[in-house]
Amino acid sequence: MEFRSRSFCLRFGYSIPVDAELRRYFSGRGLSDDQVEAKIRQFANRTVNRSLQALQHAWALKHLAERFSPDQLNALTPEARAKWVAMVNVHAAALQTETAALRRELGPVFFPGLGEDGPGTELGNDQKLAAAIDRLLSLCSANDKLIRLAFSISSDTSKAAAVKTQQFARSLRSAELLAAKIAKSQ
Repeated sequence: MEFRSRSFCLRFGYSIPVDAELRRYFSGRGLSDDQVEAKIRQFANRTVNRSLQALQHAWALKHLAERFSPDQLNALTPEARAKWVAMVNVHAAALQTETAALRRELGPVFFPGLGEDGPGTELGNDQKLAAAIDRLLSLCSANDKLIRLAFSISSDTSKAAAVKTQQFARSLRSAELLAAKIAKSQ
């Protein structure tokens, strides 16, 4: 999602709600005004795209989880189950990668110094896996909504508030850890 020049946006009262934070962050790196503008656009576009990719992987996981009933999963041949598990693992690992990248990029700007959480417990069975996938989709959907509000052009700068919170940082980290758990669950 490309947005228009700063002069256009300012003239009509529009910018991305996190413009001030990004401007402060990139200006502190000794860049020219034009370079700061370019960095803000690149950062915003990359953030929205990463969030969308994570959400798409979460939906793919949801579809895989719903593809078979528990009885059908138990009845799969070892080869078929291995293929299903491999697809789950690929999507979960990709989601983990996107979410980790989001957290690493957003962290220095919005929540520097936030500590790392340790890995959670293992998933035990197909029902727990399905519940974890539901939870992951919920986290990714909520995270994507906040990112889109904060990084899309708007006249309402209050939409940036949620993306700057420790709660949002923890939500990103939770999604990352849960995706890792799902990728290693089978």
